[in-house]
Amino acid sequence: MKRKNLPVEDFTISLAGVVDLKRRGYSYRVTDEQIRRWRALPARDKLQWLEDANRLLAAALPPKTRAIQDRFRRGDL
Repeated sequence: MKRKNLPVEDFTISLAGVVDLKRRGYSYRVTDEQIRRWRALPARDKLQWLEDANRLLAAALPPKTRAIQDRFRRGDL
């Protein structure tokens, strides 16, 4: 299957001015146009994007963080 590169700017989320360091977690905003573009993508492209993002995050996370995530997924936490 030939991979289609999605334009990064279409799905980039800006956290500027939205992160509150006093609270836990985070929030973000997306525009109606970003939602329309995402909905227009075929399911295969959405799943490929998700898989690519997961691989990138897994490669970038420190081993300790990955171990915690694995424990969480197994239900140990």
